[in-house]
Amino acid sequence: MNEGIIYKIIDYKEKSSLVYLYTKYGQDSILVRGAKSYKSGNMRFCEVLNIVRYECSNTNLKHLLNYEIIDDLKNIKNSFNKLKYASIIIDILRQVNDDRTIKIYDFTKFILQQINLNKDELSMCFIYLVKMLKVFGIMPGINNINIGDLNFNNLVKEAYLNKDYNLIINDIDNLKILINYYNKCEVINTFNLFKILGD
Repeated sequence: MNEGIIYKIIDYKEKSSLVYLYTKYGQDSILVRGAKSYKSGNMRFCEVLNIVRYECSNTNLKHLLNYEIIDDLKNIKNSFNKLKYASIIIDILRQVNDDRTIKIYDFTKFILQQINLNKDELSMCFIYLVKMLKVFGIMPGINNINIGDLNFNNLVKEAYLNKDYNLIINDIDNLKILINYYNKCEVINTFNLFKILGD
């Protein structure tokens, strides 16, 4: 069985849905028959942010055969603020085109579960964004960012070097500076992260 994080769902015909996931092997999409029917048992599968283990058919248009929900991240779904930051993470994830799929998947799953366990969502989102810069081929030149803030430089260095991802960010201005820099990168400029986080 494969394992994935559901990041997008679109309607397909009357009662079915196409579900898009990021897995340990990269992007995947499957047809879920009866996704809108209580009787089918597949409705519970079809929720964005579900972390699932699933099996699908070996056909051109793969369809769901069976599944298990590993984590439904209910605390995130029940909190507007947590959901706001988790949505940013999911939007980044769906744009990933990188061979290091297992590491990216495990890291994303870890960050989402930390938010779900009530770790500070702002801090977790910051860590995710900094780490994912490298995935998009963007290495912020620590010595070249002319913001005159030594503490921020140390934060970025620590975020790259800190392997247990327990970095705590107390100053939202530091996050805004990084997001503003992040937004200038054309490869991920399809939405305004700075505006989302700055409200």
